[in-house]
Amino acid sequence: MIWGVKDLMNGRYTCEGTGGFWEPGGMYNNIRAWDVNCEYESGVKLHFTDSDFAIQNDMLHYRKNKESNGTTFFGSKGWISLSRSSAQSNITELDNKLNNFPKNSDGNINSDENTMGKMFVDVVSGKIPETNPLDEAILSDCVSHMSNIAIRTGRKITWDPEKGEVVGDQEANQWFIREMREPYSV
Repeated sequence: MIWGVKDLMNGRYTCEGTGGFWEPGGMYNNIRAWDVNCEYESGVKLHFTDSDFAIQNDMLHYRKNKESNGTTFFGSKGWISLSRSSAQSNITELDNKLNNFPKNSDGNINSDENTMGKMFVDVVSGKIPETNPLDEAILSDCVSHMSNIAIRTGRKITWDPEKGEVVGDQEANQWFIREMREPYSV
């Protein structure tokens, strides 16, 4: 998502939604399931869900390949949907280009030359420019963290990236620091 609309994700944005948690006392204390809506000052709207929610609610009904981990952009001319191993569009010109990628027997994009591991080595050795800049990782992670805070507080929050805080909500801001579970420490 960041690669597609990074320039429209500047400034404050709101986040609200619902989610589910793992059983208390287990290995995890994070959110297990989520359905969140965010809206940016630019007007960009993001509907962020976990894979199970997307599948159960047939949110991928428009895709031939139902790979659930991905991003779909909807615009005035149609949609383009990208996931880890497939890409599709209802815009004929784009879909034709996407269909030119080599594919395996499952219809997934087959890209042995451009694995993440190879890209990492190529970036570190200086063969190619950085493919996942830190500022983009921060934008992406903030969506997850603000979704987490909105779900845990049960209300709509407004994130101000300039100040690095949830606007006017001290309780929500307390979620930035949580008690560590034993035996972990810093």
